[in-house]
Amino acid sequence: MVSRLCARLVNSGDMPLLVMNTFAALFEVMDKEPSLLQVWLLFLLVGIGGFLLCRYRSWLLAVVLPSVLFLSWGHLSELRDPFLGPAIAHEAGRDYFIQSYIAMALGLALPFLGMIKRRRKLP
Repeated sequence: MVSRLCARLVNSGDMPLLVMNTFAALFEVMDKEPSLLQVWLLFLLVGIGGFLLCRYRSWLLAVVLPSVLFLSWGHLSELRDPFLGPAIAHEAGRDYFIQSYIAMALGLALPFLGMIKRRRKLP
C-alpha cells in the first residue's frame, strides 16, 4: 500500500513539491536574517567611518556612537530573542553569534581608536 502511494507520488510529479516544501520549512529564520558578510560589512563600514570622523574631530564621537549603538542594539535584540535566538543557533550555528559579537565590538571600538589617535597626534 505504501509503495503504491510512493509510486503514485513520484509518477504524478508531486514528489518535487513535497521535497521543496520540506526545504522551505528547514530554512525558516536565516533567510530573513542578514548574512555574516552583511553583518561584517555593515559594522566595518560604520566602524571605519567612525574612526575617520573621530580622527578628524573628536566631538563627532557623539554622532557616531549613537548610530553604532542603535545598529548593535537592533542586531543584538534578534540574537538574544527567546524565540529567534535558538532558531538562529540551530540554523547558522554558534559561529554566527561569535562573529556577530566580534563585528559589533569592532564597530564600537574603531571610533574610540580614532579619537585616541587624534589626541596622541595633537601637541
